[in-house]
Amino acid sequence: MELKRYLKVLFRWWWLALVAFLTVTTASMVFTYTQTPSYEATASLVVSPAAAVAELPEVRASLSVLDTDIINTYAEIAQSRTILEQAWSDLDVPPETRWRFKARSSVLQQTNLVLITVAGPDPAIVHEATNAIARHTVDYVSNLYEVYELKLLDAAARPHSPVSPNKKLNLLLGFVLGIGTAIAFTFVAEYLRAPIEEMEQLSLMDAQTGAYKRSYFLHRLREEVSRSNRHQRPFTISRMRVDNLDEIIKLYPPRTRELILQRVVHFLRQSLSEENVIAHWEDGDLVILMPDCDEPMARQAIGRLHTRMQWTLFEVEDLDFKLNLTASFGMATHTSNGAGPDDLLRKATEALHRAEIVGGNGIHRLEDEAGG
Repeated sequence: MELKRYLKVLFRWWWLALVAFLTVTTASMVFTYTQTPSYEATASLVVSPAAAVAELPEVRASLSVLDTDIINTYAEIAQSRTILEQAWSDLDVPPETRWRFKARSSVLQQTNLVLITVAGPDPAIVHEATNAIARHTVDYVSNLYEVYELKLLDAAARPHSPVSPNKKLNLLLGFVLGIGTAIAFTFVAEYLRAPIEEMEQLSLMDAQTGAYKRSYFLHRLREEVSRSNRHQRPFTISRMRVDNLDEIIKLYPPRTRELILQRVVHFLRQSLSEENVIAHWEDGDLVILMPDCDEPMARQAIGRLHTRMQWTLFEVEDLDFKLNLTASFGMATHTSNGAGPDDLLRKATEALHRAEIVGGNGIHRLEDEAGG
């Protein structure tokens, strides 16, 4: 059931979901294909005991685990300003271009390896810069310690494909994000729409009874007459009045009429299908618009309503009011090219009066003859 609700929301706001999806996916495509490619190259250096001291037994034991501070020092040297300037000088790369390339060095965990990586938009410069930094680092370190030496293990290879942007991943993320954004926008729109509809609904409702206002009923009646004439489909209206209501409320406070009518309107809503329009007409009278309902269908529906009402106990807890109520109904059915709204209302009112003349608690109908 919940899934159907969610699908209904998506179908209602499909155009907003489509706009959100296309906006996000288009933005991800533009970002992906306009982003400057970045290439990376990596060279590896190895730190080891110098050959001259590694053969001495008393020294070899102390060098079984190299000093991590020494290895980290070598890694920092590799990315120092001195080494980088020497490397850039070898390549003759102008200063205004160097900022587009980023060099970094790191120590591979639990090893004696120092990794030097350069990233940038030009694969040739990236390749040459990585090897130049590795070469100058080895030359510089060779004069620092006699116990340790730094050697080139693997020179950098020229990259053939960029490491970023990852077009497939970006497009996939853009697609997923587009779907998520589309769904989020539809539910936000639904959330914002609900209070507006509630306010509109409140402006159409009669505060005393909880039914629709007379003005709204007349508006719907005119629409229904036009639709009936256009599509050749009948409909019925019914005027309704609770029998002897004025006599009943004499023993109760003034608000009793209002509270009883609220219970009656609630009863009508539970008893009739939701497409029917229940409105407060005047002086406690109610009127019901029954779309697509011909005379036999309307008589059957009102008949069930009339019978059920007699067996329903209407309660107003605040007033300790418990009573079975009866009502009189006056029906008028509109057929294609039949009476207009005013004539239809007149016939329903006259039918109500005839139902009351014969003692109330009944249903009366006047024929809606073509042409009024």
